[in-house]
Amino acid sequence: MAECSLSYAKIVQTNAMRTCYQLAECSLSYAKIMFSQHNMALEKRKNSQK
Repeated sequence: MAECSLSYAKIVQTNAMRTCYQLAECSLSYAKIMFSQHNMALEKRKNSQK
């Protein structure tokens, strides 16, 4: 019984780590997109002031 519980705990831990990694990847992609949009907005503002 303990063997089964240990295996299950390892599977759950692995899945949690995978999910966390995927969320981090998603957050990083979102941050890059937002940063890019912010830079584009700044460029437009600079160009309109000239």
